Amino acid sequence: MENYELIPTYKLSADHLTLYYNGSTQFLSDCDKSGRENLLDNENKYFELSQNARVRLKERVTLFAYTSENKKIQGNKFVRDLNKYEISKNDKSKYKQSQFYKIVMITLTLPAKQKHTDTIIKSKLLNQFLSEMKAQGYFEDYIWKAEKQDNGNIHFHIITNQFVKWQVIRKIWNRILNKKKFNYVDDFSSNMQKFFKDGFRKFKNDSRPYIKQYKVYTQNKKEGWSNPNTTDIVAIVNSQFLVFYLVKYIAKGVTNSIRKARLELLYDRKEKLEEITFEQDQETAKYVRINKVNDLIEKINTTIDILKNQGVKGRIWSCSSGVTKLKPITDIEHFHNIPNIEKVKKISRHTSCFNIGSRDILTYYFDIKKTPKLKQILDKHIIDNCL
Repeated sequence: MENYELIPTYKLSADHLTLYYNGSTQFLSDCDKSGRENLLDNENKYFELSQNARVRLKERVTLFAYTSENKKIQGNKFVRDLNKYEISKNDKSKYKQSQFYKIVMITLTLPAKQKHTDTIIKSKLLNQFLSEMKAQGYFEDYIWKAEKQDNGNIHFHIITNQFVKWQVIRKIWNRILNKKKFNYVDDFSSNMQKFFKDGFRKFKNDSRPYIKQYKVYTQNKKEGWSNPNTTDIVAIVNSQFLVFYLVKYIAKGVTNSIRKARLELLYDRKEKLEEITFEQDQETAKYVRINKVNDLIEKINTTIDILKNQGVKGRIWSCSSGVTKLKPITDIEHFHNIPNIEKVKKISRHTSCFNIGSRDILTYYFDIKKTPKLKQILDKHIIDNCL
């Protein structure tokens, strides 16, 4: 084999520095090639986010927050739901005092049982919502991600950098939900009128106090059940700590992990059954065993289809054209020559090592504001190439 040199390369983003060796694919070992092919395989086998998609989504959210302007929280207009994150009581108390935010998270849900495919909901409802928000000047740049609720309905998280009153969001989203051939608000109204036909009663799975539920019931009944609570908005206070947990929250799986674990076991069992060979001399016994194996494979395929249908079909996340331009800087440099590299190692809050073939990819997660030289490199890259 011809001698070649692997090139030391780094990738710098707003919250991490990744070190790895790069080289021409034609000189890679079989192990390295296999590892790279697995990394680049984007087939949505489980209707979940692939590892590669998670990486890209995390980078977009992190850089979007990093490049967004600081905005001041005023009065009670902004919601700060810290219970959404795994934060200690002391940290919650500390970050509640923050007076600034950069990004917000909007959640959109369906008020009744989903009766259209995920693809149609995204193309006909979500896309219209995003277009109207942009056309009316509420926000221009965004990242959205689809997930599945326990009831099987699709819902969406949208990250943007402009706060919008919840009343505005709900009015627009409910109108879109109830347009011709969809009628989700009408379905909600019909369901609620049937549920409360004999007067008020509590929902079994609703943990809210009786008085609060009754107050909501009274208001909804007055409105003819025409304004369901289908939206939420949360302002993320400006701290790297909370942005880190937001990124982690957004990049999680689109359904519960048990479903994916079951699928992995079924795929593995199916593969082993398909590898079975029959070498018996008695033809009758041979065909009986083949039929039994085929029956098992058919049952496994049926179960796989059921579990896959619980995931999100089609595109799971996307972003506006402005956010698409935001990319980390990738450059060639001997690791010991990277500015502030020793400080990065000291202040890193977390280090991860990912293997591709026979080589490791090392990532340090840290606060880039504490490394002025690296921050200067990233800022120049963003101004020159991303904005």
